[in-house]
Amino acid sequence: VYVGKKGEVAARLGFVHRQVTLGERTTQDELHAVIAALNADEAIDGVLIQLPLFGHLDANLATQAVLAEKDVDGFTETNTGRHAL
Repeated sequence: VYVGKKGEVAARLGFVHRQVTLGERTTQDELHAVIAALNADEAIDGVLIQLPLFGHLDANLATQAVLAEKDVDGFTETNTGRHAL
């Protein structure tokens, strides 16, 4: 419900919203491939990784893989440092 509401709010605000849902058997490498594709896509302005991830996935590695300029949550080390200023 929570993730669905995010999509509804994005649409209501006029944002283009695309949800990528990965399965329980997704590997860290597969997750990083999806993040890399989103980072490279010029049509994507922001990336939000819905936490928590499945237990076998490293959330810190995943959030750090998002480009700082597309980091909606502000979880990258770069953006965390900017928030501290």
